[in-house]
Amino acid sequence: MYDASWAVNKNASDKDKQATLDFIKWMVTDDEAKKILSQDMGFSVPFTTFDGDEFQPDNPLTKIARSYSADGKTEVRSFTVPDQQWQDDVAAALIEYAQGTGDWSKVKSAYVDGWSTEWNNNEESLGSIPQAQKFDQQG
Repeated sequence: MYDASWAVNKNASDKDKQATLDFIKWMVTDDEAKKILSQDMGFSVPFTTFDGDEFQPDNPLTKIARSYSADGKTEVRSFTVPDQQWQDDVAAALIEYAQGTGDWSKVKSAYVDGWSTEWNNNEESLGSIPQAQKFDQQG
């Protein structure tokens, strides 16, 4: 869910599945769509069809990452996210909110409080700085 993957609903009709695939293909091949993703929305776009500066976001982190890659440095495309339980809790809260059976505060709590718990749980195993210390260090 949080790994930035696109998917097609296996329960959709064949017509809707094909429309979804056509839309995804359009988003990464059409010049107008590529500009929408990269410039209007500001997304990093690690697709081979987004070569050149014309289709890259005006995002300092993306610019630095691209320069590192151009210099032959190893790219890091992923980082550890909270565990599956956190993902499941956020997804469940989002589903309830979308269905009208839950409110936004539950989504916010699942995300924020759950992330905080995971951050603290991962301190020792990943070498993370606890959030309280991190904020204290920033003044």
